[in-house]
Amino acid sequence: MSLTPLRRERSQSWLRRIWELRSRFAARLVFYFLGAAGITLVASAVAFAFFAYLDAKLQQINQENVPQMIAAFEVAQESAALAASLPLLTTATQSDFDDIVSRVTATQATFEDYVSMVAETETGSQRAAQLLTAAADMRSNIQETIGLVTKRFELLDEANRVVADAIRMRETARAELQLMLDDQLFFAMTGYQDLTDAQQASVMANAEEFDTYRHLAEIESALESGVELMTAAFNESDAARLIPLLERFEATKATFERYAMLVPAQLDIKDVFDMSTQLFRSGTSGDGAFALQQEILRIRNLEQQYILANSGIVRQLYEGTGALVSAASNDANMATHEAGDATTFAVYLLLGLNIAGIVGVVLIVWLVVLRKFVHRVDVLADRMHTMAEGDLEIDIPIDGNDEIAEMAEALEVFRGKSVEALRLNEVERLNERLASTNDKLESMNEELRTAQRQIVMREKLAAMGELTAGVAHEIKNPLNFMINFAQVSQELIAELIEEINMADAERDNELIEEIKNDLIENLERINNHGDRANSIVRDMLAMNRESSDWLPVNLNKTLSEHVRLAFHSARAADSSFQLEIIEELDENLTEIEALPNDIGRVFLNMFMNACYATNKRRVELKEGDSYEPHLIVRTKLHGEKVEVQIEDNGVGIEQAAIEKVFQPFFTTKPTDEGTGLGLALAADIVRAHGGEIGVTSEVMQFTRLSVRLPLAQSHENAEEAENA
Repeated sequence: MSLTPLRRERSQSWLRRIWELRSRFAARLVFYFLGAAGITLVASAVAFAFFAYLDAKLQQINQENVPQMIAAFEVAQESAALAASLPLLTTATQSDFDDIVSRVTATQATFEDYVSMVAETETGSQRAAQLLTAAADMRSNIQETIGLVTKRFELLDEANRVVADAIRMRETARAELQLMLDDQLFFAMTGYQDLTDAQQASVMANAEEFDTYRHLAEIESALESGVELMTAAFNESDAARLIPLLERFEATKATFERYAMLVPAQLDIKDVFDMSTQLFRSGTSGDGAFALQQEILRIRNLEQQYILANSGIVRQLYEGTGALVSAASNDANMATHEAGDATTFAVYLLLGLNIAGIVGVVLIVWLVVLRKFVHRVDVLADRMHTMAEGDLEIDIPIDGNDEIAEMAEALEVFRGKSVEALRLNEVERLNERLASTNDKLESMNEELRTAQRQIVMREKLAAMGELTAGVAHEIKNPLNFMINFAQVSQELIAELIEEINMADAERDNELIEEIKNDLIENLERINNHGDRANSIVRDMLAMNRESSDWLPVNLNKTLSEHVRLAFHSARAADSSFQLEIIEELDENLTEIEALPNDIGRVFLNMFMNACYATNKRRVELKEGDSYEPHLIVRTKLHGEKVEVQIEDNGVGIEQAAIEKVFQPFFTTKPTDEGTGLGLALAADIVRAHGGEIGVTSEVMQFTRLSVRLPLAQSHENAEEAENA
């Protein structure tokens, strides 16, 4: 009596512990998975019962209905194969005929076996009797067709023999006719029967002898036509068209006989006549070519009739086997329908159980795993990664009283301790990083300025190097003139001194006056060429002088001076280079405000590029082509801006490279001929002047550089240019 309360208390204690575990995540998962396992066991039991019922229905179909349907299908299939074999028999060659007969015989035996199987399943029924009758009729038609084809092959062999004999007789007769034709033509033309006989002049060019020649030729033609008509008859497949061929053959025979009668008796054509008569008889006789072909066509017609008869039998067999298949199919459909009803019920039941299981799993995953576990674990993991990256000011969510809540509480304690430890070092670390970054930026900025100055200086030195030869050439011309005029002046002075030292009576005052005038002119020329050389040197020095002063610039004059300087530089490198310089300068153009050295460097670079492009096209010119290098310099005033166009007819620039020509270090020249900085620096200078620069080009046609500059500079542009 005392054990019962103790057991009850233990049972209640066990249930209480389970109830207390309901808030623990692991316990919830165990309960949910036990429910899913129960649904799976119920679904498995239903599936087992359904498969047992379905197996019974499948055995009924496989052992009773399917064999009957297979036999009926095989009868239909084999009958179709037999029907298809008749055309094979009728179209077979003699070499393939025996092989095809063997296959047809094997197919016929298989067909009759399947017919016997169907008749056994339908013993005593009208359908079985119809199948047996149709099989017997098909067998008879096949045997008749085999016999007809065999007979046709025999007739074809006989026909081939007749044609061969006809060709042989034609060739023999034609050989004798050829000799007669040659002798007759020789006799009619020369009067000689033979070269050893006396000439019979009376027969020369005699009409009767030529008629005899024509009659012999007509006989030969009739023989040829007869053989061709016999051959055409054996190639004819329509009996109706055979009759006109026979009539033409008989007409050819009559033609032969008529011309044979016209041949003179002294010409012995008996052998030719006999062979020709035998040839025409082989075509018209009762066993001749045309009769053989008529019989062959009649046999082919019978073969087609048997093919049609077998096609009708196949249709009957299809109808009979269709009824058998329909009956077997009805039985199979009934069993299938019953199995289908059971399948439908089982499917719906399993579907319901699966849906319930899937919904249960989805709810478990969504409500428990994702929301209660995965989401909260992801939040904690995200907080841990954030803390690991240094952000310790985040909130740690703590909800519930399960294992994850305990992990969150521990993480919050860790976060608080870490915040206190890191705050002390953060300010000092940031200060050190900021100081280091500032030092690096200042060093990099200074290196960039130094590199920029070096690049600009190198480009200037490169341009000055290219100009040196042109300047030397430009200075050399006035110096040569000065030397020449000085030498001439020395000779004139010597002559003048000589004339002055003469006696008054011998002195030529007019010559003295003429020499004096020549000396004055030479001194003026020397002075002018000296000024020209001085001007060139002054311009060269001015170009090399750095200046940051904004001054009025005569743009037309600057362009004229720099285009000549670029041309003479190119001439110094290649003395054969010639260039037509066309200046289309706007006379109304006033002075612009600019940095003279910088703006001159822009246009000088463009002129030197134009000289390079035109000279390159000239050097690469193919033999026989004509080319005249020219350079057009245009200026035009547009309101408060002036446009400068520099156009040459050099090699041009490809479209893919046009967008890159103003990029630093991009060049279309070889590596040792260009740095790729000229146009880049020019573009920077133009933009610093508040202007615009652009280029258009077609390969081997032209290149046009356009620069638009303001007449007056704003304060912002001036500062930007000075900084550049």
